[in-house]
Amino acid sequence: MSGRILALASLYDERQLQRLSTSSLASNTWKNKFFSAASKSGYDLYVVSTTDERAWPFGSAFPSLRERELPYLASGKVIATGNIPYLRWWSKSLHLLISSLKRIVSERWRPELVLTYSCQKYRFQMDHYQAAALIVSRLFGIPWVNIVADGAPPVLCKAHIMLAWATYLEVRDGLDVEYFEGGVELYREEVPHKSLRPIHKSSTILMYSGSMGVHGGVEDLIAEVETLEDRGISLWLSGPAPDLALLDRINHSPNVTYLGLLSEEELKEKASKADIFVNPRNLIFKPNEKNFPSKLLFYLGFAKPILSTRSGGIPPEYEEVLEYYSPGDGSLRQRLLDAAARSASDNEKISNRIRDFVLARSWEAGVKRVLQTFLQ
Repeated sequence: MSGRILALASLYDERQLQRLSTSSLASNTWKNKFFSAASKSGYDLYVVSTTDERAWPFGSAFPSLRERELPYLASGKVIATGNIPYLRWWSKSLHLLISSLKRIVSERWRPELVLTYSCQKYRFQMDHYQAAALIVSRLFGIPWVNIVADGAPPVLCKAHIMLAWATYLEVRDGLDVEYFEGGVELYREEVPHKSLRPIHKSSTILMYSGSMGVHGGVEDLIAEVETLEDRGISLWLSGPAPDLALLDRINHSPNVTYLGLLSEEELKEKASKADIFVNPRNLIFKPNEKNFPSKLLFYLGFAKPILSTRSGGIPPEYEEVLEYYSPGDGSLRQRLLDAAARSASDNEKISNRIRDFVLARSWEAGVKRVLQTFLQ
């Protein structure tokens, strides 16, 4: 594979992500997996990223590159830019453009595709990565493809990769668009099905990894689990630190534990010990109505039961591997009780079904499919 791809996107290693409380762990993981799969598939990928932190005076006016580097999987560079309010967008856009032009002109490396990644509410919004991509695309006649995680596709970009099923259905007739929610990595592939730990009524661990904000649905989840203490069901929470009120509630709940913001390896280690995963996204929060919760891709890698609210962003085939519930009507409580009462043979059937689903959805195969569509 010889396709050259210039990716203009924020990309962090774990150390940097720990410092950026406003950055999404799930979003960063998705981008890392996508770009890693592109590299492994033989594409000549070059990533340009900027320093990102809160605007001065809450952050540095001129951030240092000392503790900022791309993850090991990415070829490219990180550039330092000004961080003064009202000027930072222009500074970042200009530096991204200059860095891209240097790569293309001075180093004689002409890409066949420019990639960006967006999560924005309105079509007329444009971040610094998209601004630089637009100019590079127009100057050199290179196709620009934008990966739309959530929200609206930017109006000046005509080609997109959509993560959310509902949004894909809305725009597929008017734009050059492909659907790809992400791939799945089977973390327990070496473990025989029969050795999966059965769920016992006396000890059931439910796990959630993600945002502790109101849109994540964590408070409602905790309220449900607190009623099941006498049934031996406990909840593990992992993600950025919750606010003080929620943290105080967690500390006073005997069957709820906050694990902190874990590294990837720590998260996998804890997840391997959980019995059930949960995606409690609150659908009252409007952006969640069309969102694809990328945490599902992580959960599926462990081939264990997954309870989830149902959003329009989840494609129909996921009904094979998710157990849906409606928040606030008591159905989550019943789902948990049913899961705790399952036999080992029932759990094995669920595990086998999830494994078959996962093995048909590798990152490399999915990334290669969507990129080849735009490179032809």
